Amino acid sequence: MIKIKWLGHACYKIWFDDIQCVIDPFEDDYVPGYRNIDTSADIILASHQHSDHYGMDKVRQLLRMVHGVEVKKVETCHDENGGSLRGKNTVHILGYDGIKIAHFGDIGHVLTEEQVKEIGNVDVALIPIGGTYTVRADEAKIICQQVNAKVIIPMHYRCGSLGYEVLETTENFEALFDNVKHYDSDEYIIDGEIMSETAILTYKDCPDLTDNEILSRVDHTLLKADAKKEDILRICNEALENNTASICINPSYIEYAVSVLGDKIPVCTVIGFPLGAMTTAAKVFEAKDAIEKGAKEVDMVINIAKAKDGDFAYIEDEIRQIKAAVGDHILKVIIETCLLTDDEKIALCRCVVNAGADFIKTSTGFSTGGATFHDVELFAKYTEGKCKIKAAGGIRTRQDMEKFIYLGADRLGTSSAIKILKNEKTSGY
Repeated sequence: MIKIKWLGHACYKIWFDDIQCVIDPFEDDYVPGYRNIDTSADIILASHQHSDHYGMDKVRQLLRMVHGVEVKKVETCHDENGGSLRGKNTVHILGYDGIKIAHFGDIGHVLTEEQVKEIGNVDVALIPIGGTYTVRADEAKIICQQVNAKVIIPMHYRCGSLGYEVLETTENFEALFDNVKHYDSDEYIIDGEIMSETAILTYKDCPDLTDNEILSRVDHTLLKADAKKEDILRICNEALENNTASICINPSYIEYAVSVLGDKIPVCTVIGFPLGAMTTAAKVFEAKDAIEKGAKEVDMVINIAKAKDGDFAYIEDEIRQIKAAVGDHILKVIIETCLLTDDEKIALCRCVVNAGADFIKTSTGFSTGGATFHDVELFAKYTEGKCKIKAAGGIRTRQDMEKFIYLGADRLGTSSAIKILKNEKTSGY
């Protein structure tokens, strides 16, 4: 079996059964929109030494004996003027078990007769189509015809916010073919007869995370008013079994949860919850009481009315007082994003950072809405890495969890994570 996985821009990881090859990895933060390359391979190749194709140190080299994959290199140019504008470009032809895959790098011209003869017929063409720096869509089609490609997979183009703005999208390219198929996947698998088609892959903007990696970021939550002692025991045991980041419970059960968990799983609690309308003195008392009873983490709710009034000095001072009360323990600040404008959220990012809190958190889960991708992206931009981010409320799928983590959430607040990952029916926070 051969699996071709698109890692963004012109970078692909190809599995030839268990042999792994990465072609044209890019440097960190170099190609707009795409996540940084984080993978390993037996074979690491680059078509040329520009930074959007030559992040060779971003791929971990596997030290294994490799047999069965033939790599052929054909020299071409990055432009139509013999390389005088942008230099040379290498086309890589990978052969395995009678199948040939050609990665055309940043080729800038149609092939010469000699290059066509060197490359020969290919089963799969990974071809740039974006223009400006490479061939245009019409030229890419000619190249694919020159090598009689059966499967054509475009790369190096603009897709929404992904890629360089000067590049073309796939629209013109798709108009040139009759057999275009869109895949809701970043992978193309060859396992049997190869059917002729033009395959548009979907870039997956979330890393592949294991269940354990996701759960290690989850505050396993139970904040229902009617939660009984047996319910608290259940989530304690679930947290122990799944090694979650913490359990998050109402304050009256802190001591019981600590007696069950000991130091194995931190106990998180909430204060000023869920409205945030208590006085600062009341919240400070709650915070101190929670820490004395054994809580390791405290999630506070800001005074939302003060934010709507624009009194951010009050909110920053309140956060600062509560952080002083919890000391070295973790303080997360819930700003209830569903009730705020973006300008208010941005101002609150500054309040949380300036006051020295450890996390900014989206939601209580008890108001008109929960976490959104937009809000986590906004937090990541305006906290500038000076505090961490917790997404909470309304997390319903594995894809939600993966994307929130990818966008910058260090913690997820949900009662449903374990059930979601076990494909069980979910409800609640």
